[in-house]
Amino acid sequence: MDNDDLLFFEVQVITPPLYASIEHRYSCQMKYFPTFNRSLIILLIGQAIAGSTVPVLFLISGLIGPQLSPTLILSTLPISLVVVGMAVGSPVATWVMSKIGRKYGHLLGLLITLIGVALAGVSLWVFHFWGYCLGALLAGCGSAFNNQIRFTAAEGAGEQKALVHSWVLMFGLFAAFLGPWMIQFGQSLLSAREYTGSLALLFVGLFILALIIIGGLPNKKIEHIEKAVASRREMATQILSQSKFWVYALCGISSFVTMTLLMSATPLQMHTIDHISKAETTMTIQSHIIAMYFPSLFSGFLLARLGIRKLVILGITLFLMIVQQIFCKRASIVSEILD
Repeated sequence: MDNDDLLFFEVQVITPPLYASIEHRYSCQMKYFPTFNRSLIILLIGQAIAGSTVPVLFLISGLIGPQLSPTLILSTLPISLVVVGMAVGSPVATWVMSKIGRKYGHLLGLLITLIGVALAGVSLWVFHFWGYCLGALLAGCGSAFNNQIRFTAAEGAGEQKALVHSWVLMFGLFAAFLGPWMIQFGQSLLSAREYTGSLALLFVGLFILALIIIGGLPNKKIEHIEKAVASRREMATQILSQSKFWVYALCGISSFVTMTLLMSATPLQMHTIDHISKAETTMTIQSHIIAMYFPSLFSGFLLARLGIRKLVILGITLFLMIVQQIFCKRASIVSEILD
C-alpha cells in the first residue's frame, strides 16, 4: 500500500482469522484469537446486546410507525431521530469518557439508552407518537456511547489492537440475530400493545449488561487524550485542509445516507404498502444487518490487497448496482400492475 492510500492517518490493517498468514500452529492460533481477558469478554457481550438497540428501534418504528404517527409523512421520523441522536451523541461520548473514564462513560450511555427505551415502550403502550420520538432520540444518543465499545476494547491491547477491533465488529453479527429475535418473541408478549414486549426484552438485556459492566469492567481513561485535546485545533485544521478528507467524508456520508434510507423505507414499503408479512420484512432487515458486519471478516484483507481508493470504488460500484436493481424491480412491478 503506497502513501497515497494512507490518507492523513495511519491505517491499521485488520487481519481477520480467515486470512491470517500460517507460519506455524502457535503463531497461527495467536492471529486467529486475541487474548480473551475479562474486559474483552464483557465488551464483546456488550457489542452483541447494546448493538441490538438500533435494529430493534428501526424495525419497530418501520412496522408500527404508520399506525402510530398522526400522518403518514411522519411515520419514519422516529428512525431519523435515532440517527440524529447517534450523530449528536458521538462527540459528546468521546468528551465524557475523557473526563470520567471508559467504564462510567459506557454506564452513562446505557443509562441514557435505558431511559430512551423505557420512554419509547411506555409511549407505545399509551400510543403517544411524540413520546416515542423522544425515546428514539435518547436511545440514539445512548447508542453513540455504545459505539465506543470497539475503541475501549482496542485500548491496551498492544499488538493485538487491530485483531481485537475486528473481533468486536464481528460480534455485531450477534446483534443481527438477537434484535430480530427480541422483536419476534416479544411481539405479543404483552397483549396490551404490540411490540411493547420487544422493547421490554431490550430493556432487560441492557439492564443486565449494565450490571455486568459495573461488576467487571475496569475504569480507564482514553489513551493520549491530553495530547489530543491540547492540539485539537492544529489537528482539525490539518485534517480539514486536505481534499482527500472531504472526498472520503463524502463517500462515508453517502453510504450512511443510503443505509439509513434502506433501513427506514424497507419496512414501510414491504409491510405497509406491499402488504408483505412482518416475518418476511424482519428477515429482510436482518439480512441487511448481517451484511453490515459480515465484511469485517475480510475487510482487512481487501484493504491490504486493493488499497483505500480501489476499495472505495468497489463499494460505490456495489451501491450503484444495488440501486439499479431496485429501480428495475420496481419498474417491472409497476408495469405488471398497469398491464
